[in-house]
Amino acid sequence: MPQVKTTFEVTQKDAKLKRLIASIETAKGEVVDVGLLEGTGAAGQIAQYGFFNEFGTKHIPSRSFMRSTFDQHRRKYEQILKKGYDQALAGKIPLRRALYTVGVEAQGDIMLRITNLRSPRNAPSTIRKKGSSNPLIDDGHMRMAISFDVRSK
Repeated sequence: MPQVKTTFEVTQKDAKLKRLIASIETAKGEVVDVGLLEGTGAAGQIAQYGFFNEFGTKHIPSRSFMRSTFDQHRRKYEQILKKGYDQALAGKIPLRRALYTVGVEAQGDIMLRITNLRSPRNAPSTIRKKGSSNPLIDDGHMRMAISFDVRSK
């Protein structure tokens, strides 16, 4: 029985295809980190404070503000990435921009979570000491230290 073979060749003469290929090459291996990143806070004190609140300690209950935010908004971040991929395929944006968009969105969501979190409550002695009942806000430095970075793996 004879074989039938069809070969499709795509040339890079198409300007949109060239842009898409360049966009994919630029974004290949890129990740977005969001949270209390290296270098944030006075000698890492803010990151340490954030870690203790995120996971809890013997004396501090867990008050997740990063993992819980990601869990709550995961589908939204996936939709942002899908929209970014679609726009990149249409030649409207570089693919890497979708990662920046997710970074900005997640940064804002985490900051909002820090502002709005109320449970578990602070101990009465902690409320007296800091003059506030908001568990994750003392002076606002941790919330303002939330950032994002798009980088190569």
